[in-house]
Amino acid sequence: MSVPPEALFIGLFSAIMIAFYSIYPKKLLKKYGSITVVGWGMIIGSIVSNIVHPIWKIEGNVNTKSIIQVAIVVILGTSIAYLIYIASLNYISSSLAGILTAFEPVLAAILSVIIFGLRFFVVELIGFALVFVSIFILEKRL
Repeated sequence: MSVPPEALFIGLFSAIMIAFYSIYPKKLLKKYGSITVVGWGMIIGSIVSNIVHPIWKIEGNVNTKSIIQVAIVVILGTSIAYLIYIASLNYISSSLAGILTAFEPVLAAILSVIIFGLRFFVVELIGFALVFVSIFILEKRL
């Protein structure tokens, strides 16, 4: 298997950032609350993202339908999901919250079977088993 250095760097950087955003906000949440923390996080992330890929250089077909679809993904799939995750850090440990996020891809796959009739092969089932085993191993360490 060959992994490009850029992909390896992005993967490792993403892992570090996930750990960071699960642990660091506890201090901020106590002082400012989850809505303020998430709001500022989204503003800062938007500014950085806009530097990398400016909003005025949108490629593709922009119409009312595509704007509504992007708004739904941004509001429901990103903002509200992240707000719920950050707010949960007030009630559970960051390590437990991190472990519970491992269920998200499994749940998405199960729902794709139910909703879209997706079929899995042996490799995917082995992947699910490995995810569950890793979650149970990590849970035992808590």
